[in-house]
Amino acid sequence: MDPRIKVALVAFSKLEALEKSNRLRTNLSPLRQVLMSLKWIEDVNYLRTESKKFADLNYNFKHDEKEKLSVKWCVDILKNLPKRLMRDGTNSILLGLDCGLGEVLSLRKLEHGLSVCKISSKLGELTVITNLKIKKGDKLPFCILPPTEFQGIMSEAMFLSGPVGSLTEVDWKNVEGTVSAILEKP
Repeated sequence: MDPRIKVALVAFSKLEALEKSNRLRTNLSPLRQVLMSLKWIEDVNYLRTESKKFADLNYNFKHDEKEKLSVKWCVDILKNLPKRLMRDGTNSILLGLDCGLGEVLSLRKLEHGLSVCKISSKLGELTVITNLKIKKGDKLPFCILPPTEFQGIMSEAMFLSGPVGSLTEVDWKNVEGTVSAILEKP
């Protein structure tokens, strides 16, 4: 199965969990039908055409911060599926996610060797919780993953390595295994 579709299925399953707990006020049935048909299709041109149905997603959800960030991640994954399917490349799960290079704007120490960072990138400002030893101004590669709570703070992304000069310095093969394991968690 195309890894971009795998990521879309992860996003959709998270929306379904919210729907089942009555925390998402929308009807997922039309999207469920499209996504399930895409699951078995290997024709990328057909996938590109059909995935455009996700571009008009508009969800009404409760404003609990944790749910809000989770739904935002899911909707972004699904809305951007047509663009992701335009990317050529290897059979990498990373093709289904947003990755970039972020500059550390602020840094605050937490317990247990963790720090909360605000980063700025072409994908916007994000909060990242990390155990890496970094400083303000460092540039680090990151991947936007399903939000995770650490010590009461939501982390929207994960650093993929320590500071680098550019994304070409990242060991993408090593990163892919870590990211895949995170996405497979319920």
